[in-house]
Parts: sequence; structure tokens; C-alpha cells
Amino acid sequence: MQTGQLIKEIPGAFATQEGDDPQIILLPEGQYQLYGRGITPEMYAIGVVQGITNSVVMRVITGTTTVGQSYQYTIELPSESSSLIALKAEQFDQQIEGSGRAWVTQTKLTGYTGTAYLSALPDTGKIFTTTANSPELRYTINFSSTGTYYVWLRGYAPNAAGDSLYFGLNNQPVTILTGFALVLFGGSDEQDAVLEQTWVNDGSDWLNLNPPTAPPARTYPSMVAAENTIYLFGGNDGENYYHDLWQYTNGNWQEMSIDEGASTPSARTLTALAYDASHARLLLFGGQSITGTALADIWTFDLVGDKWLELRATPDVAWPAARWGHTLTYDIDTQQLWLVGGTADDETFMTDGWTYQDSWQKVGDLSVQAYHQVIYDFTNHALLFFGNEQTGWLR
Repeated sequence: MQTGQLIKEIPGAFATQEGDDPQIILLPEGQYQLYGRGITPEMYAIGVVQGITNSVVMRVITGTTTVGQSYQYTIELPSESSSLIALKAEQFDQQIEGSGRAWVTQTKLTGYTGTAYLSALPDTGKIFTTTANSPELRYTINFSSTGTYYVWLRGYAPNAAGDSLYFGLNNQPVTILTGFALVLFGGSDEQDAVLEQTWVNDGSDWLNLNPPTAPPARTYPSMVAAENTIYLFGGNDGENYYHDLWQYTNGNWQEMSIDEGASTPSARTLTALAYDASHARLLLFGGQSITGTALADIWTFDLVGDKWLELRATPDVAWPAARWGHTLTYDIDTQQLWLVGGTADDETFMTDGWTYQDSWQKVGDLSVQAYHQVIYDFTNHALLFFGNEQTGWLR
């Protein structure tokens, strides 16, 4: 095929070949003929990306060219709703520099496809909170029909000053899921089938991410946000009880690697996990074991050393009773953890409350029972609870 020449043109879409990196533009559903003419006697390959349901299939047509001979191939593409647009980063149409910085082609980075990648240089290490000082790349993509399209980009940040990329459509900024408001995982449907879906909400719409890797399906896991990362622990699928720890960041799940033989919390469900910001650690209390027994142990997970440590009770020191279905919430103002409510072994609801800051202190009866939620209210600087047909502030 002759490099750089227009291969096929139709209203609203086109396809070209640029050296060894073909540019793939989404075509409307239908049947197409690809034409080419040999200019040298060598091997050629024509790749066609097709989306079939949720899978992606790459069809490749190969052969050997003969000088002057014409070729014609027929392909059939599915509708846009199940197709894929694939663009190499370096195939941009226009670049606009920002504050003396520009996207520069670099040599290949291990783990990424293609022969090169782009880097915004010079890397000053400065964090920009707006796009005004950032270099911009523009790509032209023609959609032949109206619909909802999702843009995915793979990037790498060597430090905290390079961890943001912004998208726009038709020169207008769009909402980015870097500052997501909510992340939802798992649960069960109306037929009690356990789920492994990951949903995010940016404050207006829900989006099912379908990440390539995710925790096994489960109900009643415990999740907490720590800085820009979501952590998930435990839960059950009706047969198996879990004690794995997962982290979610930038749209991907990854199971935390724990040293073989190291102490870890036992498998459990309906536990409570909190982030202790003053010590950069996670705290886990109680839950229900696989035998149905309520637990009263407390564990910390060091986010720097990736290590679990059990904090054992001291004789004659106050300690909350075993329970499940409770909450554990960090109070930013007092730098204390609040444990509220839960269910005892005999399945009676507990209404006591406790604070933890290196030791437990009972705060009395809070009239909050079990299977509720408690969050820190940044506006009112208070702890807000909801559940059991009640809503109110704990302090």
C-alpha cells in the first residue's frame, strides 16, 4: 500500500495509513471495500478493529503485493455502539503549547504499545490546577451518528505533579472522573445474585466502568476513601468469606500484595473499615466470621509499609463488645474514630458509641442501631448518620 495516501473516503469518516501506525477512524455500520495498489513487492497487512458485544476483535488481512496490481477486500463493520476507536497519541492534528511546555515524542516506554509515547516537557515538577498553563493536543474524529461515547486514555505519571489529564469535546471541557464523588462496588440484585460491578458517580450521572480487573463478586464488603484511593476489604458471596484487601484508583482495581505468612485479619463480612488520616493508616474493627460469630478485634493497615497489625486488648481497659453491621468513621476535627451501633451474637441491636484515639472511650447510648451509615459532614463539621428511619448528627 502506498504510505500516506487516502485509501477510502466516505461522508463523515475516513481511513488512512501512516507508515507502520495506521490511524483508525470509526466507520458507520455497513459493508466496505478496501482498495490498494502495490508499489513494491513486499508483505502487507490490513488491520480492522471490530467490537462484538463487549469483546474487541482484530481482523488482519495479509498478503504479498505485486507491482502495479490492484487489490480489493470486503469487510463488514458493526454499529458504532459496539465499535472501538483506536488512536495513537502521536497522531494528533494540532498542538497548542502552554507556558513554554509542549507534548514531545519520546522513545518507547515498557508496557505501552507502539514505538513511542508523548510527554509534556519540560517537567518542572509544578502542579497546575487549571488547563490554562498546560499544552493541548487536538484530534479530529468524525462520528456518523448521535450517541454516548466514552474516551479512555492510558497514561503514566512519574510523580504527583503529573497525575492529571483533561478531556474536551468540540473545544469544550467535559467532566472528568478524577474527583469522583461516589464509588459503588458489589452487592446483590433482586434475585440475590452477587455482583462484581464497579459504578462511579461524578455528582450527576452513574457510570458502570467495567474495569479489566476487579475483586470477586460479593456482598457486604467494607470500603473507605483514603486521599485519592478507595480501599475495599472482606465481604461474602453466600459461600465464601473474604479477607482480601483491594485498592481502587484511576478507574482500576488492584489487590494489595501482603507478605506470605504475615498476620492478617480473618475472613469476615459486615465489618467496618476507616481511614485514620492522622496516622496514614486504615483501621478495621469487628464483623461476622464465616461461622456466624461476632468479632471484636481491631487491626491497622500501614499504607506506607503495606502491613497489617493487630492491636490487642489490655486487661482492665474498656473495649467495645463484639459486633457486626456497625460503622467506623474518622472525625477530622477531633482526629478520633467513632464506632457506632451494630448487631450482637444474639442478633440484638446495639446502641452504644465509642471513640478511638490510641485507646477506646465509651460515649454512651446514641440510639443508633445497626446497618446504618455515618459520614463526616464537611459543611457542618459534624458526624451525620442515616438509617433505621433516623437521620441526625452525632456531635
